[in-house]
Amino acid sequence: MTSLSMCLCQSGKKYIVCCEPFISGKSYPESVESLMRSRYVAYNIGEFDYIRLTCADDALVLFDINDDRQKLNGVRLDVLSVIQNQLDGEVVFKAYYEKQGRIFYIHEHSFFKKIDSKWVYVSGKLLSWLES
Repeated sequence: MTSLSMCLCQSGKKYIVCCEPFISGKSYPESVESLMRSRYVAYNIGEFDYIRLTCADDALVLFDINDDRQKLNGVRLDVLSVIQNQLDGEVVFKAYYEKQGRIFYIHEHSFFKKIDSKWVYVSGKLLSWLES
């Protein structure tokens, strides 16, 4: 992804000013929505270190993130709702992706916590999905 490209998170911003500063470690998301969007982008570009870095320790044992088999070929992200307070947050989204010429989606309710002044992914509840 080039720095002049529009960000895959579909914020309407260029990647260099949207998710790139988070994924590169230059800054850290200040909201659960920004964290979720940047994690979506990281899955699409294969930045699994960022995915691990933004998981709570308990969440890391839920799934193994270590290779391109988990890389998404995302086509669209719909953020359906966001709830955030000082220490907890939730995002409901649908992530659409292409696989073998077909479009599929994951509909998830994700949960986040603020730990050491940084938002981290804690868990997710799969609401629905369409996959072959």
